[in-house]
Amino acid sequence: MPQPTAAPGSDATALLREVVTRDRAAAEAASVEQQRQNARELVERCRALLAVLARDSRATPMAVAARRAMTRAALARAALRLALIERAVSGKTDWTAEVCAQADSLLAEAAIAAPCHPVQLALNDMARALAAATVTVDDAGPIRDLLQRCMERIDAGLAVIVAEDRFGVDALNSGTLLEHLAQPLHTPRERDACLDRAATAYREAITHFIRVGNVPLRTRAEDKGGALAARRARAAPPPRFCGACGKPVQPGWKFCKACGAPLRASAAH
Repeated sequence: MPQPTAAPGSDATALLREVVTRDRAAAEAASVEQQRQNARELVERCRALLAVLARDSRATPMAVAARRAMTRAALARAALRLALIERAVSGKTDWTAEVCAQADSLLAEAAIAAPCHPVQLALNDMARALAAATVTVDDAGPIRDLLQRCMERIDAGLAVIVAEDRFGVDALNSGTLLEHLAQPLHTPRERDACLDRAATAYREAITHFIRVGNVPLRTRAEDKGGALAARRARAAPPPRFCGACGKPVQPGWKFCKACGAPLRASAAH
C-alpha cells in the first residue's frame, strides 16, 4: 500500500481541521455504506497527517505531541468504526485484530502526550469494543490485558482533564464577571484596567482548554475574548498625532515626546 501523503501546499493545521470535519461527517452519515466510505477516508487522512507531523519542524515538540495524540485518537475511532461496520456488513471475523492494534498504538501515544478529551473519548470507545471482544474470541487474555491498560490510562488522564477544565471554566467565568464589573466604573482608566484583566482571564481559559482539547469551551472562550476586543476597539478614541512631527501621541500628553512641540495647539487626529 503506498504511503499516504498530504496534498500539495497543505500543512498540519489544515489537515487536522480536515480530520475533525471528516470525523464529524463519518459519525453523522445516514447510510451504512456512506459511514463505511467516510471511515475509510478518515483513516487515510489521519495517516497522512501523522506522516506530516513526523517531519514537522516548525511546531514545538509539545504542539506536535498534542496534534499526534488528537490524530491518533481520530484514527483509532475511525478504524474501530470501520471494523465494526465490516463485521456487521460482511461478517468479518478478524475485526478484533484491528481493534487491538489501534488500541495498542493509542496507548503508546497517550503515554507520551498530555491527557486530552479526544484521547479519552477514543480510549472509552476502545474499552467498550475490547470488553465486547472478550466474549467473542477464544483466547481473550491479551484483549483483557489491553482493556485493563485502557482503563488505567483513562483513570490517569481523567484527573488531569477535570483539573484543566475546572481551571479553564473558572477563568472563563472570571472574565465574564470582570466585564460586568467594568460597566459601572466611572473613569476610563478603571474600566480599562478591569477589561484588561477580563481579556487576560479569557486568554488563560483558552490556554487551559487547548491543553486538553476541549473544543466547545475553547470556542466559547475565544468568542467572548474576540467580542470583548471588538467592543474595545470600537469604543477606543481615534489615534492622535503630533501636528509638528506626525508622531503618535497619547491622551493626556501636553508635549510631544518625539519633538517637544506643545500638543494642545498642534495635536491632530
